[in-house]
Amino acid sequence: MRNAIIVTGPESSGTRNLTRLILESGYSGKSGHSQPYTTLSNVEIDKPENLVVRWSIPHSDQFVDLSSFIAELKKIGYSVRAIITTRDWNCMIKSQVRTGHVNSIDQAKIRTRQAYQHIFSHLNYSKIYYETVSYESLIYRPIETLKNLGNVYQLDFPLRHRIKNGNKKYYSSEEK
Repeated sequence: MRNAIIVTGPESSGTRNLTRLILESGYSGKSGHSQPYTTLSNVEIDKPENLVVRWSIPHSDQFVDLSSFIAELKKIGYSVRAIITTRDWNCMIKSQVRTGHVNSIDQAKIRTRQAYQHIFSHLNYSKIYYETVSYESLIYRPIETLKNLGNVYQLDFPLRHRIKNGNKKYYSSEEK
């Protein structure tokens, strides 16, 4: 059976970083904003044995229908699992404003709560296996975190993980 991993989380929660690591372990896909395998026709043309799809929620201001996408992947022969990214609330919220996803801290809080509600409801409805991984666990315990994820998802992560601490700037005396 072919394998698909969906990496999802609110904007600025670390989906790009985790997707990059899964790609480096041998999965097909992209870590950037443009995702080739969110279009099922691309999956059917390329027929990757192992694919990863990254969806920050919302994605391009849309709350993606994850359950329908999961159902379609299953229909064409994929075993689908997911990893939900989490991040320190303060840092995630400030990052959303800083990167222009939203205009205010209040908007970021509302949208993040909506994103988690959307993600968990779709994954529970789809009845697929998922785990959460925090950005902080990847920063402070990368070897242990990647070993655990590797064991659970049968991934062989690179020894040189290149994980950077993007949270520091949000706790410096300059950042309010």
